[in-house]
Amino acid sequence: MAMRRRLLATSLAALAAVGILAAQRAPAQAADPVAPVEAPQSFEQPITARPGDAPPVVTTDKTCKPADGSKRIAMCLSTGGDAPAAARAFTSADPEPYPSTVPVHTKMPWCDTRITTGYNRYEACLKYQMLLVEVFALPSMQLVGTAEFAFEQRIRTHQLDSGIVVTARFVPVRVDASIERVTLNYTANCVGACTKERPLQWGSMSWTAGDLHVAEVSNGWYWSRTGQDGAQDTLDLTQSISSTSPRGLGVSTAANYADSETTVRCDRQYANTEGCVLYKQRPTFTVDKAAHPAAYYFIGWTQDKMGGMGRPRGADGKEHPMHREADKTAAEANRRKICPSGWVKNEDTIAATLAADPGDQAECDEFPFAASKESGTDIFGNKTPDGDGCDQFYAYAAIRFPGKWSFGLDWRMGYPQPRPTGKYAPCGRASMPGNQNGGVGNDLKTFHGRQRVLDNDPYFVDSGGFPFRLPSAALQSGELRAEQPGTGYSMCLSPLDGPVSPGIGMNLWGCAGQATQQWDVRRVTSGVYEIKNRAEGLCLTAGADGSAMGLAACAGTADQLWATTFNHMSRYSYSQFEVRNTSTGKCLGTSDGAVGIGARVVQRDCADTPDQNWF
Repeated sequence: MAMRRRLLATSLAALAAVGILAAQRAPAQAADPVAPVEAPQSFEQPITARPGDAPPVVTTDKTCKPADGSKRIAMCLSTGGDAPAAARAFTSADPEPYPSTVPVHTKMPWCDTRITTGYNRYEACLKYQMLLVEVFALPSMQLVGTAEFAFEQRIRTHQLDSGIVVTARFVPVRVDASIERVTLNYTANCVGACTKERPLQWGSMSWTAGDLHVAEVSNGWYWSRTGQDGAQDTLDLTQSISSTSPRGLGVSTAANYADSETTVRCDRQYANTEGCVLYKQRPTFTVDKAAHPAAYYFIGWTQDKMGGMGRPRGADGKEHPMHREADKTAAEANRRKICPSGWVKNEDTIAATLAADPGDQAECDEFPFAASKESGTDIFGNKTPDGDGCDQFYAYAAIRFPGKWSFGLDWRMGYPQPRPTGKYAPCGRASMPGNQNGGVGNDLKTFHGRQRVLDNDPYFVDSGGFPFRLPSAALQSGELRAEQPGTGYSMCLSPLDGPVSPGIGMNLWGCAGQATQQWDVRRVTSGVYEIKNRAEGLCLTAGADGSAMGLAACAGTADQLWATTFNHMSRYSYSQFEVRNTSTGKCLGTSDGAVGIGARVVQRDCADTPDQNWF
């Protein structure tokens, strides 16, 4: 503890090349797989205050106090005022008024040019706008004079140190000569298991008319439970400002500040290191697309199918952070539930994995992560009993881009197909190259350490994702496509070669935008449609079971009426529909279930296979 006190005091004494937050590093613990790796302490892209967040609580509006007990003079202090004026004051002031003495820990480049409050996991830039000091004569309340200041606060913690620094900066806008001089009294407090060091000050906290010097006050604390393995505490930071003036004779009523977003948590739970964070700031884990492309797309698509799991904004307009599961036994149980030892991996993934790296092997991957409280759980908290309840995916070698990975739905029999949007998936399971599966897992452990994410801490996951599409109400007019599994290609419903005339059969062909491949889907009654070819105005007509579909003059008969039912979203988030004839109860598909050039289109038993999902 004595060493911590010396380190903190040394930093606060303005060793510019050291700074409080980088004073000491605990020895590396290479044997611990979740040992934190030090992250850079310069955060150029802070988290902006989220919409709806309450501003810092100020416990006074304009409060006045007789300054000398004689009730001849009153001093008032208030905050708020002209935010643009505060911004101008900060941008015009010297950003480093005392470059030779101000320590590095007070410098936050991203805060210098901000005009609004911002946060990240280790830093806060609090813009409190304007501070107004007024002196009034009593009992008339005639204004004697004013002093106006722009002010801000900067809070810094550190990943591998238990020091906390709060720096307040005051930029005068004006001081009236009639009040002679004004002095600000700034006090910062840390409530909880923290021990305060001597505050330091740069520049006088007193101003006279025309005096526009900038002043800063820095307060430092260290967590007082350092060295206690497994310990953690939350610490509340509060601040208070009051003012005095020779003309006012006394002290103004204090304005007190507290910002719930800057509550500090210090812990010693990672590899015998200790550090502190602004723990209410939820960090974001970014999946490395370049290193793990198939896993990147798997996680992003699963987030879509789950309605936005792990995203700041889901399909329901709400945020859905994930929460760390730090219990290794519980995480392993989650993994076994979704990926049991007997689960059969997709052969295409196995072949592609070995081709890319003979030393690699295909593995079962899952999202949400096994090391999360949300494992196997949808955004409403409903759990699946096992991995068979997940949406199924697989990685494969991209056909059009040799050496690259692609990703798609796993259509193997026995696995449930992706469900309709609005009935969100509880999870995703995929055949995945082991290097990518393990790589994301290792990155997640590193992220937990760098951000000091403890058990049940919330965090977001950024894996790109795709624009979330709500399902179409019905099959849309235009081309009617069926998707080839695992290729990214789709085929269009087309008349056979030759003039489009009554009786002509139907097949699948490459989409070319021709009129013969364009269809008008016209609603007849609720859920029932007529499908008309635009080339000759003929209607899609059902024949005998298993026979080729044909075109005939539109007559509104049962063999020309089709019920369309939304099945699920395609890999590119298009709504896919089953097309069922109202007379026969059979579905539009191909004779052998294949989706390829020249495949004959027939009606057969509905089976929710790729050839029977149209978009």
